[in-house]
Amino acid sequence: MRWFSALAMAVFPMGVPAGANVLATCGPSTGQAYYFDSKPGWYPDKISIGEFIFTMDDKNHPNLIFRDARGKMIDAASDGAQLTFTRVAAPEFSILLLYPQTGVTESYNLIVSGKKRKLLWTSSKVHAGGIITKVGAYTADCD
Repeated sequence: MRWFSALAMAVFPMGVPAGANVLATCGPSTGQAYYFDSKPGWYPDKISIGEFIFTMDDKNHPNLIFRDARGKMIDAASDGAQLTFTRVAAPEFSILLLYPQTGVTESYNLIVSGKKRKLLWTSSKVHAGGIITKVGAYTADCD
């Protein structure tokens, strides 16, 4: 997987944390989201500029570097997220991400489907007052 590190440096100019092993890189996501606003319901949702890079450090701790909706690259662990592997069956894995300060939770499941790697992920967004405003389910293609 060493060549993934070189690829990650090209795709994610901020770089991969020193000593990190790149597990997968994934592109834009499409899916459905349930919004709890004035018109509650399920709506098509996509993250057309979305990118993910999943890494593991030398102590087997997962991390995620992602491009947010504004196009900004974010290192989830450095941003305050807690990440935990819930399943590792190489080349597949599952990661639970939690931002304790906001209550945002996401689950990431990288699977092999045929000869392709797919990311199946969910997101529960919480806004001011601890109110859940959006729950989504998405897929993305990975390296």
